[in-house]
Amino acid sequence: MPAGFVQMINDCGVLVELRALVGCVDVMRAVPLCRPASRVAPLEQDLAMIPLPAGSCGAVAGSRAKMMPRLGFRWMTPGVYAALIHASYRGPIGYFEIEYTAYSGWEAAAVWVEGVLAYGPEHSAPLRTGPLGDATPVAEALRRLGALVDEVPDEVVTVGLDRFRCTKDWFAAASEPAR
Repeated sequence: MPAGFVQMINDCGVLVELRALVGCVDVMRAVPLCRPASRVAPLEQDLAMIPLPAGSCGAVAGSRAKMMPRLGFRWMTPGVYAALIHASYRGPIGYFEIEYTAYSGWEAAAVWVEGVLAYGPEHSAPLRTGPLGDATPVAEALRRLGALVDEVPDEVVTVGLDRFRCTKDWFAAASEPAR
């Protein structure tokens, strides 16, 4: 588990839960999700995210996507899949699912470039809370999206993904509409 998530759990013992698309700011602004209206949350290092609240990971503008390959993600919908494939022609884009409690957790991530999987999908097995080292799926996906670590050797902290604990808080804080 990334150190940033460990610290958040240690501070309050609550769940860390995130479902999001992540990529360069220009790529995120072009993601064609329309339900709910996409909101772009800025991150560090010219990255941004579109948080995907539970139960509302909806449609792609002008698409009737109904099928997608089995990738092992728990919450990805055909609409989200179609949106990220479309956006990946503008630049690399990642999809993340993260869930940690005080006692266990898992994460999954993948990166697409020009409509093709460039990384993953990688899934961590459900695990007891504690450091995993630097080879987590989200850390590697962030590296593939261009994240560089500085004095803090944790991509999650370096790009600011530790700012909020859950998708709905990211969604509430993200004010810039996509498109």
